[in-house]
Amino acid sequence: MSEETRRDMVLIVIFSLSSAIGITSVFLGYRFLAWLVIVMGFTDYSPKPGYGQLGVIAQLVSGVLLLAALFPIHISRISTFKNP
Repeated sequence: MSEETRRDMVLIVIFSLSSAIGITSVFLGYRFLAWLVIVMGFTDYSPKPGYGQLGVIAQLVSGVLLLAALFPIHISRISTFKNP
């Protein structure tokens, strides 16, 4: 197993554990676990070159497209709403 594959496997395990801890904190109401997951999620300040940056760009583009489509639809629905 190469070093890069091993590192990717460690990241998958860490993300899986943090997701499980986050879900557990929601259902059990433990705020400490929620803060632990938040701290773990904000330790990387910039995306890694390559696929990390591509993923962030894809999220930004999809977010802008969502906002561009969502607000006009809501405004048109609200403007055509009739009171009973």
